[in-house]
Amino acid sequence: MQKLQYFTSCLHSHNYKIGAKLQKTFELSAHFAPKNIKKHTFLSRFYKKEHSITIKEKILETLVANCDRQFTITEFQNEFEDFSISKYSNQKMSALFTQLLNDNKISKVIDKKKSYFKANV
Repeated sequence: MQKLQYFTSCLHSHNYKIGAKLQKTFELSAHFAPKNIKKHTFLSRFYKKEHSITIKEKILETLVANCDRQFTITEFQNEFEDFSISKYSNQKMSALFTQLLNDNKISKVIDKKKSYFKANV
C-alpha cells in the first residue's frame, strides 16, 4: 500500500483515532501528493483518468454547441484553440473521440476515407 493510500485510509477510518498533529501531517501529504506523483503509479493513472473525463466533457460541449457541423479530428483541433495540436496530440484526441463514440455520445460518419464526428443531439 502506498503512503498516500495509507494516509487517506487512516483519515477516513472511523475506528482509528489519531492526534491533531498527525492528522495535519496526513492532510498535507494528501494535499501535495498530486504534484509529486511519479509517472507510473496508481495515483498518476487516476489523475490522468480524471483529466481525460474533463477533456471529454469539454469536447462534447463544443460538439453540441456546433451540432450543425461535422469535424475530423484535425479540423476540430485547428478550429478550436482549447484543443490545439500544441496542447493535445492527435492520438490523444482520437482516443477521447473513440471513448465518446463508444458511449454513444457522438456519431461517426466515414466519407472518402475520412472520419467525421458530430454530437448526438
